[in-house]
Amino acid sequence: MNMFKKYIIIFFLFLTLPLFNAEAASYVKNGSVYIPDNAYLNFTADGYLCNSGYVDRGGFCEKISVPENGIFVEKFNYWVCKSGYEKKGNVCIKIYIPENATLSGSDFICNLGYKREGNSCTKIVSSNVYLTQGECPYGYKKNGYTCTQLFIDSNAYFTTNGHDFACKQGYFKTETGCVKVNVPANAYLTENGTAWACEYGYKNMGNYCLKISLPSNAYFINSAGTEWACLYGYEKKNNRCEKRHLPSNAHFDSSGSYWLCNYGYRSNGTYCEKMNITNGYINKYNQVICNINYYYNGKDCVF
Repeated sequence: MNMFKKYIIIFFLFLTLPLFNAEAASYVKNGSVYIPDNAYLNFTADGYLCNSGYVDRGGFCEKISVPENGIFVEKFNYWVCKSGYEKKGNVCIKIYIPENATLSGSDFICNLGYKREGNSCTKIVSSNVYLTQGECPYGYKKNGYTCTQLFIDSNAYFTTNGHDFACKQGYFKTETGCVKVNVPANAYLTENGTAWACEYGYKNMGNYCLKISLPSNAYFINSAGTEWACLYGYEKKNNRCEKRHLPSNAHFDSSGSYWLCNYGYRSNGTYCEKMNITNGYINKYNQVICNINYYYNGKDCVF
């Protein structure tokens, strides 16, 4: 009798397993889309995207941790280190700047009158202005068979060999020196620091950045944030996103641009009407299949 009870219990547990699977299957079958916290429905309505400041970890959105001396960049959804710091793993380490040097990007440059030797800047003491084995001394530029001293301003520095100059970050080079890059409002210096680009959501208009007006129920579709599209189920009209008409007993297609009638209904062009079929049936593709010797006239199967 005890053995019989044991088999009954095992059989009951076995029966409960398909019930949970059936619930999971019906959850997907009904078209429900799982959207975790800090996320929103994607434009195809078949998944989710994490909000700005979060990263997808496969089922949930994890907040991006910005370390000390780091700055979050919304445009690219990641963080960078502040000026004077460099990224080492998940932290920002202060960049070493020796004496008689200044910061330039993620490195240092020697001040005027000094040259770089490894990780230090040493004073230039050479006064030779003539070619030595075909080369000029540091701080001079070859001019025929002689060497001409380079005079650079405070916003420039000598290149590695000392025979030319480059500009500090935020300046661009001209024949006579370095000119400051004029960065307009809502813009930032590019990576090399010689030009500027508009912030996310602004458009370059030549000498200023124009804010892009993002209407309700819209999202940006490019990395610069200058182009937008309407959310699923909306259409662009007069620079707005208006909700698309969806008749009763209908649903949007995967793109959200067109509607289709639900199973058992047909479209008459403006709405979905129920199909009442005699002498035939509706297959799984919502198509009418008539019995032998009957044909479909658009409304029913007739002889």
